[in-house]
Amino acid sequence: QGVFRSAARSALPVDVDILSAVTFRTSATLRAGDWRDIFSWSMWYDYFSVPQPDAEVGGAERETLLAQLDKAVSSLWLYIEACAHFLILAPTVRHQNGTVVDYLSWKRRGWCRFERLARILRCSDSRIFVVSRPGRILEVGAQDYVFDPVGTGDFGCEADRARLASIVRCLFADKLSAMRGTQRMRDYRHMLALRLALLEGLPSERMTVASPALTRSSRTCRGEVFLQQLQMVPSEPRSPALLVLATRAGDTDAMMTLIMSRA
Repeated sequence: QGVFRSAARSALPVDVDILSAVTFRTSATLRAGDWRDIFSWSMWYDYFSVPQPDAEVGGAERETLLAQLDKAVSSLWLYIEACAHFLILAPTVRHQNGTVVDYLSWKRRGWCRFERLARILRCSDSRIFVVSRPGRILEVGAQDYVFDPVGTGDFGCEADRARLASIVRCLFADKLSAMRGTQRMRDYRHMLALRLALLEGLPSERMTVASPALTRSSRTCRGEVFLQQLQMVPSEPRSPALLVLATRAGDTDAMMTLIMSRA
């Protein structure tokens, strides 16, 4: 509430994280005065906007909450898509269990990783704002999602990992379809390679399967499958960038194929 009151008074500066500033030479896109009407906004807050079956409720009510939770999870990305801003409230505080929680612990949580991924895949505006201390909003780059697969995040309930798997796959499928439909093939190929890596930890099969028993010719064949998934045709030049994509996807067969073809 203190953060919102400061924002309404145009007294809350917006800075950019150092990685984005140094690596990508970006600067904050919002000014303190851009949030002065914040109390007129409609807000969706993830915790109390989603049913909590683990709260202290009776058996019958818990079953109802579990059913409602499945519906809420299936529509979670729609709320994120509808939001103009994505704000993370992650101050450094001590949890009731004694552990210290902050923005780093937020990034380790599977549900939080899912929300951030939905922001990247469903919104043309991927800006993310973090409040980790009073009196300051930090605009962070969205690139962290590349290193934080949803499936390798921390879940209090293991069933939640499986619950999110099909939704994550659908989000990727929609994003890839949109890129392919608008002929953004460079973006499509990069996203496809990221998809293979970002499904790590989720109960789904990889798109390619490596085996030590494969012969050189069969490895080459499987490597060609990866190139077909990228919609590469045999006559199309194979640049070193393809090796980067294969490496990013963790596809050793494709890497061997490209190395042997001297891409």
